[in-house]
Amino acid sequence: MHVGHEIRRLREAKEWSQAKLGVLSGTGPSGISQIETGRRNPSAATLQRIAEALEVDIAELFPKVEKRLWSDKEELAALESEAQQVLEQVRENRTRLESYMEAPPDEDVWNAALFEYYELRAEPLRMLADLLDHGTANHQLLRELADVTLEAFDIDPRLHAFNASQYGHRHRDVS
Repeated sequence: MHVGHEIRRLREAKEWSQAKLGVLSGTGPSGISQIETGRRNPSAATLQRIAEALEVDIAELFPKVEKRLWSDKEELAALESEAQQVLEQVRENRTRLESYMEAPPDEDVWNAALFEYYELRAEPLRMLADLLDHGTANHQLLRELADVTLEAFDIDPRLHAFNASQYGHRHRDVS
């Protein structure tokens, strides 16, 4: 949906023709037609004139994004609980990986932990999006999910470097 749809909706609500709006806004009927069909992008000055002709604030010319709010409190509570569990899993996994970098384990143990990390890495971001879609008001949980997602930018390079230094030589020798 674009600004032209909103202009058409407002014009039709007043039961005006494109010609009438074109004359009142100084845009002309063909200009209104082109704007409403999306073939022309109006300037800010043109939008202002159209808004004045329609007797609306210029902001009303822009499509409204419908925020999907879920009324099912139980569904939202379950989603928030799931997000808390994801946070705990990601933090436990990262703590384990960081401890392994201090005292390197067997390669199979390292690979299993690394595989789990990569599987979990995207979960906080997915949970963040789901909670926002569901209209959560739990800002603390949203911040924690965002923080955990950003922490990946810190730990990823260290994991790659450690993996290459500790276990990379074995893979090079085989190939």
